[in-house]
Amino acid sequence: MVASHNTPVQSEPKVLPINPQQDGMMMMELQNKQRFEDEILKKSLQNLWEPAHRKHYLTQIARSYDTSIETVEEIAQLLVSNMGVDLEEQEFTSMVQTVRQIEAIVDEGLRNFKLSRLAKRLRMPKTDMMNSYYKALINQAPFVDYTLDQLDQLCTQVKDWLVSGWIPQGIVMLLHALGGAGKSLMIYELIECVVKGQPWNGYQVRQGRALILQSDEPVIVTRERMQIRELSREYPVTVVPGWQVENMARLEARLKEYAEIGDPVRLCMVDSVTAINRNTLISENDTEYARFMLQLNDLGDRYGCTFIVVHHSNSDGESRGTKALYNSASEVWGLMVADESTGDRILRVQKTRMGRPPGRYKFQFEEENFTFTYLGREGDESGEETAHTEKRIELWLNEDEHRGIGYEVEEIAQYLGLNKNTVRKVLKEMWAKGSVMRYPKRQGNTMVYYVGERRSPDEARSTSDRPCDRHKNPANPGKTEASDRSIAKSEQISLLQNPQNGDRPITSPVKPLKNIENDVDREVDRTSIAGSIDTPLIENAIDLIEVGDLVTPNATSTWHSSGSDKLPWRDIPKPYTSSSKTIPVNAIEGKLFFELTDVSRVIAINGERIKVRNQKTGRNSVYQLADVSLLRKRNG
Repeated sequence: MVASHNTPVQSEPKVLPINPQQDGMMMMELQNKQRFEDEILKKSLQNLWEPAHRKHYLTQIARSYDTSIETVEEIAQLLVSNMGVDLEEQEFTSMVQTVRQIEAIVDEGLRNFKLSRLAKRLRMPKTDMMNSYYKALINQAPFVDYTLDQLDQLCTQVKDWLVSGWIPQGIVMLLHALGGAGKSLMIYELIECVVKGQPWNGYQVRQGRALILQSDEPVIVTRERMQIRELSREYPVTVVPGWQVENMARLEARLKEYAEIGDPVRLCMVDSVTAINRNTLISENDTEYARFMLQLNDLGDRYGCTFIVVHHSNSDGESRGTKALYNSASEVWGLMVADESTGDRILRVQKTRMGRPPGRYKFQFEEENFTFTYLGREGDESGEETAHTEKRIELWLNEDEHRGIGYEVEEIAQYLGLNKNTVRKVLKEMWAKGSVMRYPKRQGNTMVYYVGERRSPDEARSTSDRPCDRHKNPANPGKTEASDRSIAKSEQISLLQNPQNGDRPITSPVKPLKNIENDVDREVDRTSIAGSIDTPLIENAIDLIEVGDLVTPNATSTWHSSGSDKLPWRDIPKPYTSSSKTIPVNAIEGKLFFELTDVSRVIAINGERIKVRNQKTGRNSVYQLADVSLLRKRNG
């Protein structure tokens, strides 16, 4: 009997009948979804750079499909991101550009209205929008990578200075001090030097226009201080009383206006941080209090203007308020009174990026004429020797045959007969403050130092014997010729800087009689002084005088105001005044007389008149050609 097995029989799957109506609905949903996404993507890409327009069209799409705008925006961001585009980043970039344009509006009311409307369109609080904008300003510096060759070329460019070795051009400086230290007076002295083009404590300045945003002192006080500095209407100085941070747009408009007419503002004084924020509700301890510093940095970059912002110190001698003020400035100086009886002041360079190395520098403040005399670095016992060595090196490198040529430390030491280690130390300090440039030799780590534009030794030899043209610029006797490379080029005529006396001359081929200012009666016949010098003059050499030569004005000469720097009005005898066209030199007494008859370098010759620059003070004066005596030829 055969057993039987019951094997299950597999049944075929049942095929459901097709529902045409349900399938059509699914296809319609897919088509509607595709059309919905296509429309969102199309509007987003069409208005990629116009966030306001894009949001308007996306809102219309949301209403058409009866969904929320947030959902539509999320879909738009997802679709566009798949194509490598970040809509939020594009919207942020557009917001920053729009706010920058609005910030340039002069009318404060209209500016605030537009900012509020923009924040409303972006659906965010105005404070959040402005916070994002200011953070964008902080991080707006482009990311630029340099090859080593490009970096070498970048670092060999000459640094732009407002005050050589002290204040770079186009930066924001914070100067703080306790009341009565003289912080505003120091800036007024800098302003005088900038608009007149005269050295500040022997350091060259970049001449140009100055702007004073004065909100801390009455206008009558500001005018009095301008008069003390002998700043009249002929000098490019403008004062804006009561300026506030809300008027930043007006400041930018004024800077742009001066730049477009070719007369850019070189120095702008902002006095003071507390006064210009008088209308703000933000505490000086909040980070937002320093927002205006970021705006000033932006203006400095765009217009090349140096801003010196005056602030008050706290009881510890540091800048008062938020640290953001300190961090936002490129340079931070602190001024303090060292000795009230002597007028000594200590200037602390606390932070620097390109300017004076950090340290404590000593100045003497003169109450009578509100001037600051640089005395040297505090505690530097070798100041006299170091400063003398520095000036000798500087003058030697500025000679026409050496200018632009790189020299090693050993070469400079051998030429000048100086100690090699001393020269190396001094050159490092000179490089740090920007008075010399350096670059490494191709082989080894040896550094070579130079001033001016780099050139090869062959170029120097081809131009060193080029004769001077006596009438090189007869149309403009006030213009400095190319051969006038510096106030002093001669090793024999050097400036000495020490902790007691600062930058002052110590050696000169013209030596006045011993203690002549104290032992000789002021009514002495000054015609006899011309014969009391040790170095003989070149007789009957008027026709030999050329630009760049060293000369001495005679005691019987006549000073001409046209083309000359103004004389200190307090030292001008009656009946002469500061507006006199000519003044006999022998009618002047005291230090000014000895200055006007001291060694000077010829910077221009125009017919029978000659313009010279005093080797000690840098003051320019015009005399008759017959009133000067040739002391030494420029290549002699």
